[in-house]
Parts: sequence; structure tokens; C-alpha cells
Amino acid sequence: MKKIFFSLTILNLFAGLFAQDTPKEKEYEYKIPAPSAEMLKAIYAIEEQQEAARKEITYSPEQIQKLKVYEGVFQKANAGDPESMFELGEFFSNGEYIEPSSEHSLYWWYMAASRGNPDALCRMGEVYYFGIGAKKNQVKGAKYWDLGAKSGHPLSQYLLGCAYSEGAGATKDMKKAVYWWQKAATGGNIKAANSLAYCYSTGVGVERDDPKMAFELWKYAAEKGFVHAQTRLGECYYYGLGVEKDVQKALAVWTSAVLHGDPESMVFLGKLYQNGEGVKQDKRQAQVLFEAAATLGVKEAAKLNNDLILEIGFKKATEPEPVIRPIVNTNKQRSLIDLDALTSSGSNFRR
Repeated sequence: MKKIFFSLTILNLFAGLFAQDTPKEKEYEYKIPAPSAEMLKAIYAIEEQQEAARKEITYSPEQIQKLKVYEGVFQKANAGDPESMFELGEFFSNGEYIEPSSEHSLYWWYMAASRGNPDALCRMGEVYYFGIGAKKNQVKGAKYWDLGAKSGHPLSQYLLGCAYSEGAGATKDMKKAVYWWQKAATGGNIKAANSLAYCYSTGVGVERDDPKMAFELWKYAAEKGFVHAQTRLGECYYYGLGVEKDVQKALAVWTSAVLHGDPESMVFLGKLYQNGEGVKQDKRQAQVLFEAAATLGVKEAAKLNNDLILEIGFKKATEPEPVIRPIVNTNKQRSLIDLDALTSSGSNFRR
């Protein structure tokens, strides 16, 4: 490890930022709001940054090299490059090298958004919609997503569709939700494909329900690695929804989802092992799966786990380890914005 003074890295470059004026806003279908007085006050309060610059901080050679790269990014951002502005906002958000700073992240995302950067428009939508570092305002957040969506940004299109689906920040309109999810899915957004699958499985927002189309969309999203879609795909195989019933394929898909930490699949797979369906009966394996799902908050799993413990007792030291060890990750991300965590409440955002 090598010691350097933080003043040699990114923070001492802010002198140029504090001296410049906010650029003239670009006109869109609606006007992007200027930073609030509170945000500007926080941005220009440099005493804390100057104090941090005097502190000696230890970095690895790899971190030092990365920070030098960000010095170049800062220079480009300060010269008006929208992509660099967005990247600098991400730097202050992700907390990889310094404590996350919502003030500086918001400033650079706003600067990039005011120049029409699609990624920044999406980020500003997330900031306001979920109230991250700024007062929650779902209408304003959805408007940012609208701008990003109309610029062809797949994630903005997906999130705008969710806003229409939820009726939060925009008037509830499932046809508009489907429209934007179709756009996003065409652009490669797998969560949008997953959401469309729900629509086709229930007939909501589309002309009629289409189990075959739902299956194909879930299959596509699952093959692209979206774990929640793997869970739904397993249900399609298990119940024969839009595809011929195949318990073995359901077993394989749910096993994959379990190894990626999906609690619903832990319950489905546990029941297969408990009943010996499609696999050799193994109640201990089932109990391990139920216990993991219960730890992740699945209420049904807690009861299933307790019932099995009453039946077979606690695991003995002489018993072999289960073949499948589910992933149980309850750690929180350090980044200011963890979109997966913010959209995992069971709403259409999760889909």
C-alpha cells in the first residue's frame, strides 16, 4: 500500500467547479429545474472538502491509478462534456474510493441531464422518484424518465412504463406501460421483457392473455440472467403454462435461481425435495431451502421450515451436508442508488 494525500486526487480539483456558473438550461418538452438553493449551498460549502484534503489517506496502487483516471474525467466534465459529467456523478455515488456524496452526485447528474445526456436523465428520474438525496417527487421523476424514454434510453423506458403501471408519478395507464415496456424490451432491457410477460400471462394492458407469449418472454429474460424471470419460468414448466409440463426443467431452472439467491425459488425447490417430485426425496435439503427463504423474509417458508424441523429434528453433526447451499445475501449496497433494492418491494417495478 502507498500513502498519498487526498489533496492530490479528485477533491482538490473542485476549485474550477466552484468558480463556474450553471450552464444555460436546454429547452425540452418541459423545463429541467435548476438545483435548489439547498443543493447549491451544499455544493459550494467547500470547508469540509478542504479539511478532507488535508487528511492522509491510504490507497492501493490500483486505486491510485483509477483516481488519476478520474482526474481526467473531472477536467473533461469541467470543460462541458456531458458523458464525463455523468461519469463523475457515478463516481461520487458509488462510494468505491470515497464516502458517497449526494450533493456532488446530484450536481453532476443535473449538469449532464441539462445537456440531454440520456443516462443522466434516467438518474435524475431515480433521484426524484425514490427521493434519494432530494425531496421525493414522483411526478418530477417520471418527467425525467419521459425525457430519457423519448431519447431512446431503454432503462428510462422501462421505468416510465412502471410509473404508468403503478399510477404513481403518472396517471395509471396499462396500455402506455405496455407501450414503453415493448420499447425497452426491444432495446434489450430484460426487466421490461419480464414485465411484458406478466401482462401477457394475465391479459392486462394487452388485447388478450397469451400464455405462450408470456412463456417466451420469461424464457428470454431468464436466459439473459434475470433471476426473477427464472422463478416464473420454472412455474411455467411445472404447471404447463404456455409450454408442455416438465418437472425436470422446472427443477433445473429453480435450482439455478436458488444459486443466485432468489427466495421464491427456494420455496418452490424445497417443496420438490420435500415431496420427492422430479428428484429423490430429501427433507433435510428441503428444510435448508425453507430456512434460507425464511431468512430472506418469505413468511410461508418460515412455517414450512418449522413444520419440517418438528418432523425430522435439527441437523445432526453426523448428517451429510446438503447438495444445494442457497445464497443468502442480506448485505446492503454502499452506493447512493441501488435500483434493484429500490424496486424490489413486490410492485410492478420488481417485475
